[in-house]
Amino acid sequence: MRSDAGGQTDTRETGEEEGGHPPTVLGWIVRLVSLLLLLLLIGILVFEATRPEKEVRFETEPKFDEMRSQNGQFLLPVEVTNRGTRTAHTVRLVVSDGAQERVVEIERMAQAESKTFVIAWDSPPRTVDARIESYEQP
Repeated sequence: MRSDAGGQTDTRETGEEEGGHPPTVLGWIVRLVSLLLLLLLIGILVFEATRPEKEVRFETEPKFDEMRSQNGQFLLPVEVTNRGTRTAHTVRLVVSDGAQERVVEIERMAQAESKTFVIAWDSPPRTVDARIESYEQP
């Protein structure tokens, strides 16, 4: 505690709040919560900076057990899943049965997102090759 020329006490050195009172329980709780939030933010930033980055990785699965006939066409659902940790844009799905080829443009696929598309065929396909031909990374 220090006095200046006017006889007033400097409370910054004693840890007391302005007015000469020590910090209250509420004051300590606010300080503790602020410290915990700051540590949480630092932890999240460190985790994101050190997390291994995986490229975009797709899985495609034709659902033959869910194929149905409607208006003379055979509808085959094809599920596309982004197994990577990054979002992909302008994804181009190509589905072929050997004789015919269908192309589906997918605007955006987020990480760990699955989408199902229904592909129409003139005759029931026995085998289907579903693959991602191209995509753009953000």
